[in-house]
Amino acid sequence: MQMKCVLLTLVLSLIAHSNAAKQSSTRGSSVLEKKSKPLEDVRRRKVSKRKSTKGSSGSNDIIISDGDCEICSRNNKENKPTSLQIKYISSGKNSSYQTFKHATCVEGIYPQTTTLSASGIGSLGTVKDGDIFILDSGTSGFKAETTFSFDGGGACKFHTSCSAPLVAGDQLGPFLILGNDKCGPQEKSQDITNECVICDKSNKIRP
Repeated sequence: MQMKCVLLTLVLSLIAHSNAAKQSSTRGSSVLEKKSKPLEDVRRRKVSKRKSTKGSSGSNDIIISDGDCEICSRNNKENKPTSLQIKYISSGKNSSYQTFKHATCVEGIYPQTTTLSASGIGSLGTVKDGDIFILDSGTSGFKAETTFSFDGGGACKFHTSCSAPLVAGDQLGPFLILGNDKCGPQEKSQDITNECVICDKSNKIRP
């Protein structure tokens, strides 16, 4: 009788040990599944996100407002501009297309009249509210960003290398981009045309 009890105890112990091992194995596999599923979901989301931000041509979509014209952008660098026609507006605005990371020319009140200079270009002369000028980079083209300095101190910049969108109709701080040879200027510049020049810097025969 005592021998039967010992054998029964051993059998029950073996069964209990076997069940515990199965439960441990099940718990281990469920943890792995729980860990792997979120990673798969993240991968799917990343792939889905990349696909959703690409147009049919494979470039990131940029929604351009009615009346505006994209000069160039990160995925549209075929026609990098060498010049921009810009209108100076003392009541500055935030860009609709360049983030604060790319443009520090932002909303605010700027001088009514100031002497401007641009990095890589030099002096732009004196401009006043409403003036239109040409930002000409020459044959070398614009640098990644152009910094504008105002007389009396102060400066701001925005991207001009197409790493961030350049859009005719966009205002970055006091600088409203009117266009270039790709996106026709929306307003006439103040260059002298169809007029008789009596005298100027290169023609000093004074009247």
